Amino acid sequence: MPGIVEWDNLLLAFCRAERGLSDKHEADVYRENLDENLRFLGDGLADGSFPFGEYHSFEVRDPKTRLIHAPAFRERVAQHAIFNLCEPIMEKKLVDDCFACRKGKGTHGALKRAQVFARRYKWYLKLDVRRYFDSVVHSQLLEMLGRVFKDTHLLKLFAQIIGGYETERGRGLPIGSLASQFFSNHYLSQLDRTCKQVLGVPGYLRYMDDFILWGHEREDLMKAREGVEKELNGIGLQLKKRAHPERVRDGVPFLGHTVHPFRMEPDRRARVRFFRKIRSLEWQANEGMIDELELQQRHQCLLGFGSLSNLINLQGGI
Repeated sequence: MPGIVEWDNLLLAFCRAERGLSDKHEADVYRENLDENLRFLGDGLADGSFPFGEYHSFEVRDPKTRLIHAPAFRERVAQHAIFNLCEPIMEKKLVDDCFACRKGKGTHGALKRAQVFARRYKWYLKLDVRRYFDSVVHSQLLEMLGRVFKDTHLLKLFAQIIGGYETERGRGLPIGSLASQFFSNHYLSQLDRTCKQVLGVPGYLRYMDDFILWGHEREDLMKAREGVEKELNGIGLQLKKRAHPERVRDGVPFLGHTVHPFRMEPDRRARVRFFRKIRSLEWQANEGMIDELELQQRHQCLLGFGSLSNLINLQGGI
């Protein structure tokens, strides 16, 4: 806690919270009285009086409809202040083959790792959790965090953040919050270790609640699936559907792509989203909504995604 409420950390939290905001109005208002707001934040975190649980809700469709709950800007700053120090500790508890919301990992890393496994194994079993974010059990999550962090004041702050949102009594994490990214990754970290160390799955890969088991024999993966179900049931979760092992040679659907041992193909929805975003960026630049530098930066991010599966070549260039 002393490190969390330190002035330099609070200032860093503000800088990180305003980074990447599409609407800067809240950040601009916060900055007008920055010293006073940061003192309020530090004092509130120190004595437990900071108000958590104020969200702005909206829907996005990319490709399926999701309800996003974005924290108010002052809570964004508070969460950054907390996780500036907690992230490195939580990071050490994750296995290498967990890729979502981690520095140096992400979608590209997950797809490349999937291709490595596609070259090694004949069979895969793709699984995902039914209504994952809505189903996380608050008491289970707090118990898991208590095994990692021993600062009782910090654990009370975690309880306030987690308790500030529910889909039903004692369950649920909001999609769109920084804390939810870390909490949701951590909630399945024991499953990661169970698959790799207890069930002895030859190949394992997870991106949030989507995960793939890889092996040489179909029967081994079916047996591992029973262990996965047991592990998930123990923390109040269920698999989405009764999946069965499939042959790698037919392609592995994962993160909007079909992964083969030596090539990768984007699915139709991924191609449509890619070119829609390109056209949207060009329209924003023409309308003066973004400047040339931002256009180039965001263009490069999209082209980085496209180059992974030769999206540009598939469409004959842009």
